[in-house]
Amino acid sequence: MDSSLETIRKLFADSKMCRMFLEASPDAIVVIAANGDLVAYNENAMKLFGYSGEDTIPGNVLPFYSDPAQRGNLLSALLENGIVRDFETSLLSMDRGPILASVNVSLLELGGEKVHIAIIRDITERRLAEEKLRKSEEKFSSLFEAASDAILLLDADGRIVDCNKAATKLFILSRQELLDSSFMDLSPVVQPGGRVSGEVFISVMVEVLDGHSKRLLWQYRLKGGTLLDGNISLKAVEVDQKQRVMCVVQDLGEQQNILARGRLDEIRFEALSAISRMGGAALTSIYDYALEAAVSVTESDIGYIYFLNEDETELTLHAWSRNVMPQCLVENVPASYRVEDTGLWGDAVRMRQPVITNDYATCPNKKGVPNGHIPVIRHMNVPLFDGDRIVLLAGVGNKESDYTQEDVRQLTMLMEGMWNVVRRKQADDALMAAYVGLERKVFDRTEKLSLALANLKYKNAEINREIEYRREVEKQLKKSSGRLSLATRAGGLGVWEWELTEGRLVWDDRMFEIYQCSPGEFEGIYEAWRSRVHPDDLACTEMALSDAIEGDGHFDWEFRILWPGGEVRNIKASALGLPDRMGRIQSMIGINEDITERRRLEERLRRFERIIAVTPDMVSLVDDEYKYVMVNDAYVNSFGQPREYFIGRPLAEVVGDDVYEKYCRLKLEAAFSGEIQAFEAWLDIPALGVRFLSVIYQPISSYDGGEQFVAIVAHDITAVRMAEEDRKHIFELSLDLLCVTDLEGRFVELNPAWKNILGWEEQRLKGKFWIDYVHPEDRESSVESMKRLLSGLEIRNFENRYRCSDGSWRWIDWSLNVDMDRGKVTAVARDVSERKAMVDELKRMASTDVLTGANNRRCFLDRSKEEIDRFVRYGGSLALLMLDIDHFKIINDTYGHDAGDEVLKELVRCSRETLRTSDIFGRIGGEEFAALLVQGNIQSSMQAAERLRKSLEELEVRVGGQVIRFTVSIGLTMICMDNPSIEEALKQADRCLYRAKNEGRNRVVGNCG
Repeated sequence: MDSSLETIRKLFADSKMCRMFLEASPDAIVVIAANGDLVAYNENAMKLFGYSGEDTIPGNVLPFYSDPAQRGNLLSALLENGIVRDFETSLLSMDRGPILASVNVSLLELGGEKVHIAIIRDITERRLAEEKLRKSEEKFSSLFEAASDAILLLDADGRIVDCNKAATKLFILSRQELLDSSFMDLSPVVQPGGRVSGEVFISVMVEVLDGHSKRLLWQYRLKGGTLLDGNISLKAVEVDQKQRVMCVVQDLGEQQNILARGRLDEIRFEALSAISRMGGAALTSIYDYALEAAVSVTESDIGYIYFLNEDETELTLHAWSRNVMPQCLVENVPASYRVEDTGLWGDAVRMRQPVITNDYATCPNKKGVPNGHIPVIRHMNVPLFDGDRIVLLAGVGNKESDYTQEDVRQLTMLMEGMWNVVRRKQADDALMAAYVGLERKVFDRTEKLSLALANLKYKNAEINREIEYRREVEKQLKKSSGRLSLATRAGGLGVWEWELTEGRLVWDDRMFEIYQCSPGEFEGIYEAWRSRVHPDDLACTEMALSDAIEGDGHFDWEFRILWPGGEVRNIKASALGLPDRMGRIQSMIGINEDITERRRLEERLRRFERIIAVTPDMVSLVDDEYKYVMVNDAYVNSFGQPREYFIGRPLAEVVGDDVYEKYCRLKLEAAFSGEIQAFEAWLDIPALGVRFLSVIYQPISSYDGGEQFVAIVAHDITAVRMAEEDRKHIFELSLDLLCVTDLEGRFVELNPAWKNILGWEEQRLKGKFWIDYVHPEDRESSVESMKRLLSGLEIRNFENRYRCSDGSWRWIDWSLNVDMDRGKVTAVARDVSERKAMVDELKRMASTDVLTGANNRRCFLDRSKEEIDRFVRYGGSLALLMLDIDHFKIINDTYGHDAGDEVLKELVRCSRETLRTSDIFGRIGGEEFAALLVQGNIQSSMQAAERLRKSLEELEVRVGGQVIRFTVSIGLTMICMDNPSIEEALKQADRCLYRAKNEGRNRVVGNCG
């Protein structure tokens, strides 16, 4: 060991100051020699590298580097600058693995030796926090810009410091124009109802900056002065470490537009659904139905469809909509037009895009309409493409309002849906024509076979002449029967012989195997064979056998037999009858072959052929050399190559080497070994591009089992996959409460808005019944709504109170949709608590006197009429009293109007405390009040009125150190059954009140009327 390094180590070990320097530092400190040997280190260094006091730390610094080359980079920087600051590198810790560290190194000369003093700080957590912060800011920025609602970011004074694209679109202002404005610049001076916008906004901002979220109706002003109604939601947020207020503006008009667009989408979907069921209708009927649907979905008055020829030079009329021709007075309507001769309505073909004309009268490039034509006010038409070619032109006109891009979208999607149905029908018709042609070929082939059969019968006659010769060689045949038995057994054939005269039936061993019985179980007679034939095939089989015996002796037939266990097997039988000298069949010799497996395979192949002929999936068959043997029409159409291009070509050459090696080769090997393989993945195939495919590899054997193939079925689910990803994106970002439940009401999936609005984490609610969180008072109506939903009724805007995670309740507006096939219920819910509170407050304000809190005149009269209706229906008694403050003008003149207001408030408070809760009390004029006393006769009513008068007389109202006392005069009348009118009762009570005033005030005057 170098003596100088030992000296330095001893210096650090013996020097108290050095030890204090090392141990007092909160960071890890390591003193390193030029060759990398450790000279000294503190306890924090040992903790950083994962060593305890008992562990031995390595003698050299190099093992601490994840990448040793990083030390070389650090030394180069040290030699160049003499010091290294904030050098970031990956180091190794014994207990944590790789860590990210910041290293500061300086050079120091001790005892003639240069050493490196390294101060090391673990910045792993800091980097993770910085990355998390960066992602959070990116997510906020992404959500901020992607939000469909307008969002303004305000400072504490209401100045706009940021906005999203939706805000510039809503207010028709540029981003800079908005940033140069305040929220009040976008608001009128006074809101509906007389509230001053500035006062309301300042009050709301104070609450928001105090930590409360606010939501209220607000009228805002667009560029040009147009006023629109909307909702604003305000919430305090921290952005770039600054206190801001996020203001979300929702355009109620836009929401109505969305609802209108949804209604048009429903009309279009219903039309497309009806068109999709018109597969058996004529094409003209499909076109006519689509045309009328186009007029309806665009809310137009007229519509038309023209077809284009192959070179897109001529337009041929299909039809005008139904309500056109009764209004059209044109004598000769041309059936076709050259595109170059058309006026404005041909621009959609020439420009190859939809064209909207909302002011036809002033359009410069129109050619006008012929005499008698329906006047054109507005017009829109769209070209329909089939690939790159325009196949038809659809147009509508005379909508009451201007056409928009939404109308273009609705008309385009409707025509595209119609064309898909037309193309499918054309394909079905072509398939039917091909089927008829095939039937014709089969018929022709049958005729040829019939001729061949006639020739065969002629040959059979020649064979009969040779029978005598065969009898002579019969002995020779018996000698070779052993060899024949071996041959037939090798071919799976069973041989039988039947002596008709003796009724004896002889089977070889293979026949017993075919019929699954032993020689001991077989009686050797015709009935023994007959009992094993399938009952449904017995009659026709015996008839065919009888025809052969009575005819030329040839028997070729297929029938089914039953094994002892009940299994059905298919048998092919061939036999030759042996006649006597008179030509009568005396015996038959034949063979049986079990063709069950062959028939099953043939049925599988027929089913497979039927499926692949009509399936839209790409289906191919490859041999054991991984070369194409067959592809279906969908395969040919998808790749854009003729069928001959694929046959015999290696699979790798078509799908590309990368896809073949990654997804195909191992799957094919497993499939050829008999295993079914399947996968789903994004594949980049040269001729198809990047598509998301669901692929199945199915092993298939040839009829004789000699060859093996694999059927590959590829289903393109790119659109479904993208739709799922879009749905997930929308699901996660939606500000509304979105959820999915099963049919029993258990939560399956919830979006983040449930935590943001109600405080519920998704995992806390999954598997729980949603009804358990509904307010007990709303539970019965909620259960009833679910029953209506499951019965097929639509549920929209159903409201109930829902429990938050902190135990509070929020009003929720629900829209529900059920999918019985998938067993799921989808819900879109919105927090309407602020809206409900606002509506309740408005109702209260509409029925309450603003100053005193008593029922106002209108509310008093409405409630009194309800009580009088109950009195007329069920009987009882009602009394009405009117009271007026005596000399109230003197009170106002003496103490001021504010004091007068306090007197009115105290009068109301005292009256409510004195009267019963069932009585109805209200202010009907300036200082005039009325009360309807329920269930009291004239005596009890007079007592109640006197008790009220006395209480008010004793009342002291203290205002500004002064005591105000006052009296009231009261008029009382009973409401009679023969004239139960509140208006008449008020008149009678008012007359009594007038008498009380004239008789000296501060008294009750009654009259039963």
